[in-house]
Amino acid sequence: MSQFKFRSQPAWAREMARLMLEDPQATALLSAADGLIPIPLATSRLLDRGYNQAAELAKSLGRTAGRPVFPGALSRRETRREQHWLTQEERAAHAREAFEVSPRWGGHLRNRHWVLVDDVMTTGATLRAAALHLRAAGAASVSALVFARTPPPQTTEDAAPRMDME
Repeated sequence: MSQFKFRSQPAWAREMARLMLEDPQATALLSAADGLIPIPLATSRLLDRGYNQAAELAKSLGRTAGRPVFPGALSRRETRREQHWLTQEERAAHAREAFEVSPRWGGHLRNRHWVLVDDVMTTGATLRAAALHLRAAGAASVSALVFARTPPPQTTEDAAPRMDME
C-alpha cells in the first residue's frame, strides 16, 4: 500500500482493483452505480505525489466493471492541515470544509447513484463529507468503496470494504 500511495507506483491500482472486485458486494455495488467519483487530492498534494491514488484506483475499477469515472466531479480546497494528525472530531470538521462539487458537474449528479472511491478509510470523515456534498448537489444516493480500512479509534472491529452513505 505504501508503494502505491507514497512511492510513485500508481500501477498497483490494477492489482488493488482486481482484489476489490473479488468481493461480490463490491461487484454488486459497482453494477448498481451510475459512476465512480474518486476522492480528490488538494492541488499541492497532487503536485507532490504526481498522481491521485484514489483516481488511479477508480480508473482501474471503472475499466474492469464497465462504469464511468468522474474525477472532476469533486474538488478539494487547499488546507494547511494534514488529516492523519487530527482527532476524529477535528477530521470531521476539516473534511466538511475541504470539498466542493464542481459547478459544471452539479446537474449531472442529480438523481443518480454514485460510488466514492478511496484507497484508505480511517474515521470515515472524508467519505462522509464528500457524500454530503454530492447529496446536496442532488445525488440520489452515495456509497463508498475503499481498498483498506485502518482500525477505527477505540475499537478492534474488522474492516468493512464499503460503506453506504444514504
